[in-house]
Amino acid sequence: MSSHFTHWDKESLYDSIRELAFAFQKSRILLTAMELDIFSVIGDASKTAEQVASEIKSDVKAVGKLLNALCGLELINKNDTKYSVLPETHKYLVKGSKEYMEDLKFYSNLWDTWSNLTEVIRTGKPFQFNALYEKSDEWIQDYFNSFHYKTKQEADEIIKNLKFKNVYNLLELGCGSAQLTIEILKANPHIKAHVSDLPVMTKLTKENILKEEMTDRIEISSGDFFQEPIGKNYDMIILSNVIHEYSVFENINLMHKCYEALNKQGQVVIIEKIIDDDRTKPANSVFYSLNMLLNTKTGDTYSETDLWIMLKEAWFKNVIRIDTEFDTSIMIGIK
Repeated sequence: MSSHFTHWDKESLYDSIRELAFAFQKSRILLTAMELDIFSVIGDASKTAEQVASEIKSDVKAVGKLLNALCGLELINKNDTKYSVLPETHKYLVKGSKEYMEDLKFYSNLWDTWSNLTEVIRTGKPFQFNALYEKSDEWIQDYFNSFHYKTKQEADEIIKNLKFKNVYNLLELGCGSAQLTIEILKANPHIKAHVSDLPVMTKLTKENILKEEMTDRIEISSGDFFQEPIGKNYDMIILSNVIHEYSVFENINLMHKCYEALNKQGQVVIIEKIIDDDRTKPANSVFYSLNMLLNTKTGDTYSETDLWIMLKEAWFKNVIRIDTEFDTSIMIGIK
């Protein structure tokens, strides 16, 4: 038996492969429950299938089957005819909970594109690609929420690995909710920032900056940073989960632009999943490479070598890699 399967019990490899083949069923059950807000509808109460179906305006018999499946996944509990959310599930899947996983709903949007994987492998091109400005408002909101959640989870870890002593003017490109910049400014009162993203995103960004009471310290602009000027005299430029959307050559051009916009000793900070040079691990990075094939025209997951080349081609002299406790790494180039 090949050593490729050492992470499985070789005697149960048959069962493991079969379980892997049917894993989509569990995923679809959870994602449908999130789309229908099943967990939040039940909330702190105990409700019958009829009550839940009435609230989500769905078929009673079908809702009962879904609720029973969620019991099978041990996400909710059934007592007689009433269903309740388990306490350990509640904190992650019920809206309003501090640790609510608001990114899960976006994964439902990825379901359609991943369903086309076979055709995309044949053609090498995304199936019916739509740019952000062509997406629905609901899709944009779910996308925004997904990266906002990820940023909130990782911000403290990222900030502790960066040096802000001589940083007074910061720029974040492809800022999303701008939550990373907001957290940096909270920890560093001497810094002011400029954030930028596409117009379909910045209308939501503005709402978050206002909510966080950071309008006096953060300027915001809308536009395509490949096509438009990004400004000058920055001490740090952050690109968090941005460069995977673009090709190596596009990113080299972007790094040149960042280099010209930075002061001497300025830093460009790239935050990304990084793939090994053999491109087979870590697993999450490999899967993300397929996600980029499915959802972008030229994007990919990049290795440390790829990022080093991008930065060196743009004349950055010192290149540093810092791994975080999450599945992302930080690459820093110094001007």
